[in-house]
Amino acid sequence: MAVFFGQYDGRGAIRPLRGSDAATIEALPRGVPLKIEARRPRNIKRHRLFWAFATLVAEALNDGPIGGFMEWTPEMVVDRLKVATGHCELARLPSADARRLGCDHVAILRSISFAAMDETEFGKFMDAAFTFVRDDLCTWIEESPKWSGIAEILRESHLIGEAQDAST
Repeated sequence: MAVFFGQYDGRGAIRPLRGSDAATIEALPRGVPLKIEARRPRNIKRHRLFWAFATLVAEALNDGPIGGFMEWTPEMVVDRLKVATGHCELARLPSADARRLGCDHVAILRSISFAAMDETEFGKFMDAAFTFVRDDLCTWIEESPKWSGIAEILRESHLIGEAQDAST
């Protein structure tokens, strides 16, 4: 499978970004149909911003009333965000497992890795995750000392305005 980076010029052509991309395009067979999937490369800065957000949320949860029951990690927050945003598949459990666990279904979390989703898909997931934290995660999170950092990320993502952030 040929992989190259290019930029759509708006006039029906995709231009290679680098010489190696041009060489890859030149090596493609001529005169045969090709299936091309356009995917935006992931933005490492947005990836880091997302994990910084998850870290702040974990710290806020640990500072709050539920912090004494369990120690939240950024990974646990991301797993919760995957479920909350529907980034999972529900699987029916075999009856023995259902009896043992006391539930009929389990959520199989989907990956948010660079290979699993492009920038457009990740952006949609990130916006949904941020919105869930803002609107639904817990009523007291705005009282956490970590809220100012969370609110700053939400502001930069245009998910809250200055008026909504009077608590910081």
